[in-house]
Amino acid sequence: MIYMSYPYFHLYIMQRGVLDDTCTLPQDLSKVPVLYMYGTEKAGKFHTEQSIKVLQRETDEKTSKSMAVAVDGAGHYLYLQKPDKCFDCMVKFMKED
Repeated sequence: MIYMSYPYFHLYIMQRGVLDDTCTLPQDLSKVPVLYMYGTEKAGKFHTEQSIKVLQRETDEKTSKSMAVAVDGAGHYLYLQKPDKCFDCMVKFMKED
């Protein structure tokens, strides 16, 4: 499973030539929760569907506070395009126990 990361992830992989075990979601999402937000209008994606499903399962089964949030109507600059949605999601994420 590919870790959902910074925009230059694919360049990093191309330079290394391989995808190895260091590029994964944290093993214990209850200890290292992940909030991954992405714009649905973005042309390029820096995540895999498998990664999104793992985070959605964590949310659905309440095994950790990790979650993936698709921000409709936003692209690469989702924090500028949908600031209220992003802010609300971050506050909710930080407040959850």
